[in-house]
Amino acid sequence: MTCCGHCRDAGDFFNERTARRDLKRYLRRGPDKPTRLLIEQIRKSCSAGKNLH
Repeated sequence: MTCCGHCRDAGDFFNERTARRDLKRYLRRGPDKPTRLLIEQIRKSCSAGKNLH
């Protein structure tokens, strides 16, 4: 069975080597800027009495 093209492309981009490298970077430096912004917004929403579900 063949997989659609965009699924194969995602598999090339998100592979084990990339995951290991990203984890190593995260453990050294913490979350990157987009992730920090998401965390900030989630915290603001939670402190305003909102839930994530």
